[in-house]
Amino acid sequence: MSPGENYVIFMINALADVLIWIRQFLNLKNIERFLSVIFNIIKIIIVLILLVYFLQYIHGLNQWLFDESENGIVIQSFETSGFEKNVSGIAISNLLSYKLLDITDVDNNANIIDVNFNRINLKSKRPYELNVPYLQERNLSTSSGGDDLEEGVASFSLGEDDSDFDFLSLESGSLKYSLSGIGTIGLGGGSLSVGNLLNSMKELYGTQPRTITGCLQRYGSMITLIATLEDHQNNTIAIWKASEASYEKNQTLEDRIAPLIEDLSFQIALDISKKNSSEKNLPETWQALKYINHAQEEYIRFMNTGNVSSLNQARLKALQALSSEPSCNKSLNLLAKISLAYLGKNMPKEAEIIFRNITEFRPVEGHIGLGAVFSKQGKYNESIVEYNEAIRHDPNSALAWNNIGVVFARNEKYNNSIDAYDESLRSDSNYVPAYNNKGYALHQLQNYDSAIKAFDDAIAKDPSNALAMKRKGDALAAQRKYNEAIHAFNGAIKFNPNYAAAWNALGKVYAKMGKPDAAIKAFNDAIRLDSDYVDAWNSKGDLLSKQEKYGEALKVYGISIIVDPSNSIAWNGKGIALAKLNRFEEAIQAYDKVIELDKGYAGAWNNKGIALNELKKYEEAIGAFDMAITLNPNFPEAWYNRGNTLAKLRKYEEALKSYDKAIILDPRYSNAWYSKGKLLAEKSRKIEANEAFNKSEQLINLSNSTIILPQDSGNMTAGIIGK
Repeated sequence: MSPGENYVIFMINALADVLIWIRQFLNLKNIERFLSVIFNIIKIIIVLILLVYFLQYIHGLNQWLFDESENGIVIQSFETSGFEKNVSGIAISNLLSYKLLDITDVDNNANIIDVNFNRINLKSKRPYELNVPYLQERNLSTSSGGDDLEEGVASFSLGEDDSDFDFLSLESGSLKYSLSGIGTIGLGGGSLSVGNLLNSMKELYGTQPRTITGCLQRYGSMITLIATLEDHQNNTIAIWKASEASYEKNQTLEDRIAPLIEDLSFQIALDISKKNSSEKNLPETWQALKYINHAQEEYIRFMNTGNVSSLNQARLKALQALSSEPSCNKSLNLLAKISLAYLGKNMPKEAEIIFRNITEFRPVEGHIGLGAVFSKQGKYNESIVEYNEAIRHDPNSALAWNNIGVVFARNEKYNNSIDAYDESLRSDSNYVPAYNNKGYALHQLQNYDSAIKAFDDAIAKDPSNALAMKRKGDALAAQRKYNEAIHAFNGAIKFNPNYAAAWNALGKVYAKMGKPDAAIKAFNDAIRLDSDYVDAWNSKGDLLSKQEKYGEALKVYGISIIVDPSNSIAWNGKGIALAKLNRFEEAIQAYDKVIELDKGYAGAWNNKGIALNELKKYEEAIGAFDMAITLNPNFPEAWYNRGNTLAKLRKYEEALKSYDKAIILDPRYSNAWYSKGKLLAEKSRKIEANEAFNKSEQLINLSNSTIILPQDSGNMTAGIIGK
């Protein structure tokens, strides 16, 4: 036979053998035997699993029985009696545990989530946005009207920012073996905790923890919830009780029990906190604590959603707490935060009302708060009155003296502000904001070395103070110590990577060092961190203009104007870019907008004169330059540009006087020397002309610059900076 036939015969025989085996296996006895084996195996597996769980439980129970740790509180399952249906004692103990933990969580979050007073800018459409300016060359102020002075309100907290209720280690190992999780035995309409037996065993071993036991009882219409804390190590017992007799007909049993659990939890939280914490902010009554906790919940909800109705509810509850216990620091502290939140929502009247209420109980803190609210509104006289009233109550209030200094600084009375900061530091030599603000005032007075010393003092007191490092960098940059400034800015960024103002300042230094790529990157980082940071947009636009990328600069200035339509610096930069693109009519419109927003901006008048000059409107141009000089008589560019325009009108003597004035103000002004020489040469005053040309050439060589000498006296200098 062929191999194929042999293969077919083999397969037929194999199939026959399989059919015979199946026939034999299908015998009923064989099936029963097979299933019996399977069931036995399953039983063994189930028993092994139960045994493992049982051994694990015994191991955990053994650990709990012999655990001598003082941390943690055990909450047993509550016993119940007097109810027609079985009420779960486990559910009651679990709800109590949850509420106690919730009190801690709410208090923690309310302390963490806060309003930074110095971030509030009432002139901004988004008052919570960070607005920390670069100390600009023009007048060291911000284009949006804010500043980076540290003014503050008093804190009523006498302790740390942590929760006052970190007393229950309910997430520790003791909770894992809490007796509330063991279960109960139902007895008619009540229940009995099995954990009592094990608790007795633990007592025999001498490792009894602090244990909360309790019962829920019903007598007629009255429901009473009682909890007891046994502290065997200190041999003390505490008892708390909450009861309710009257109720509405449509109320369920659960609706009646829940408020009792809440009231009991506040009683327990307050009593244990007082025993286990040195915290002095706690109220004396649990009712005040309840109001505070509910106010904190609403405050957190407002900070997460921005819903003013939640803020109103927080104020209502906090005032109820204050009314029930006027001396409570915790309610006053919360009211101060709520006041700042109103201020951040541009609702200063609401903030003022709350601080006036606070003055009745804490006059120093209340008057400081009122002073800060008035200061934010630009009501500086009223602000000073309130700060002085605070000092009358407490002459050594470092915060009040500091805030007086801030008000003086905002009115450009820097010497007075320095005196106030010194008083603040005499009251508290470790008060860092006073060092920072003093340095700021010294910088404004161009006393850079003393400013740097003040910032170094602040850093010595607080080595991670990013603001002091950034301001030190500003002062170093003003001294043209650019490498040291970069080191200071990088230090600020190290401790606060999200510090947009430090990135912006770093970019400005890179721009001055001729590193445009690094500067643009820094500006972009500042904008990434704060897309509404107009000074960063302006800085980027200025650099693009200097790179002659006028189209890109226009787009950047446009964004800055969208963010803040009242941003005069961006409008001025836009005008300069338009003028460079020979769009002089549009440039004049931009400059007019600057003048409308800031009538004292001399640079805008100077730049408008340049555009008018290009349009050959010479008389109007001279009028614009005259206005710039009236606003700032020490503006050499305006004098120089005025001379150029007068020369075009052939008013040579007046033009020479303008050039001379520019040179007196800036003896290194090479263009002014050259234009003067050009005009003298045209008047055949060759000796004087050569002297002027030589002086111009010497200055150019001295600066080692690549300035191209103007071909005629028509070149203008744009006043990008300087009023």
